[in-house]
Amino acid sequence: MTAAVWRTVTSGARRGGVREVQEAPRLPVALDGKAIMELLGLPPGPLIGAATRHLQDLRLARGPLSREEAETLLRTWAAEQDAGRRDSRNDVLP
Repeated sequence: MTAAVWRTVTSGARRGGVREVQEAPRLPVALDGKAIMELLGLPPGPLIGAATRHLQDLRLARGPLSREEAETLLRTWAAEQDAGRRDSRNDVLP
């Protein structure tokens, strides 16, 4: 299950022309936003939310993680994100 599953749009139920959106309850994870910012050296922003969702996905896939496991997996994820951004910048022609 991925973060995309967290938010589902109910196709049949419409109220006032607006689709009803259901969200799953927040899953507790080993690191909160402040701990993620400290670990990765990042300011508040969308990457912190993405990191939290990544930890939630891991929790769904593997079950509860220790703080040490979460830190190791999050560092790996952050390095992959950084490498992906560098690769996409290299694909742009001057």
